[in-house]
Amino acid sequence: MPNDSPRAPLKLIEAQVEESFLDYNGHMNDAVYARLFSNAVDAFAEQTGLGEAGRAAHRRTIYTLAALIHYLAETRLGEPLAVFGQIVEMDERRYRIWLEMRDPRDDRLLAVAEHLIACVDQTGAAPRIVAFPAPVLAAMRLVAAAHAHLPLDPRVGRGIALRRASA
Repeated sequence: MPNDSPRAPLKLIEAQVEESFLDYNGHMNDAVYARLFSNAVDAFAEQTGLGEAGRAAHRRTIYTLAALIHYLAETRLGEPLAVFGQIVEMDERRYRIWLEMRDPRDDRLLAVAEHLIACVDQTGAAPRIVAFPAPVLAAMRLVAAAHAHLPLDPRVGRGIALRRASA
């Protein structure tokens, strides 16, 4: 089970399904999953030094370049959930993070997401992708090194495709 250890996926957020999260089918709306995964990316930025104070100090921010969500189980009103993150790969300007939304009562996997994140300098005429500030990069490398031994979900890097049956 994931936990808060840097040698395991990082617990990034905890929440409970609220009435405003529900769609017309009575379970959590797909946009809310996206919002919670986005909040988890922000929590990771906070933990590695690019939260509000870090963005102001370094004059850098993050942009999401790509995101993919797999919805695995329904979540209903009042149910708890937690989102864990695992760094899949990174370089000096970008990282890929694998996110798992779980029911903390039984560790049931509710949804997974993969995000590609870039460090961006917004101080010029147009935003541009740049290297993470040195202390942020160092913090991220520590997490990535700790996560390097973790198994990868078979969906990591798979994208979306229709599987066609042979004729």
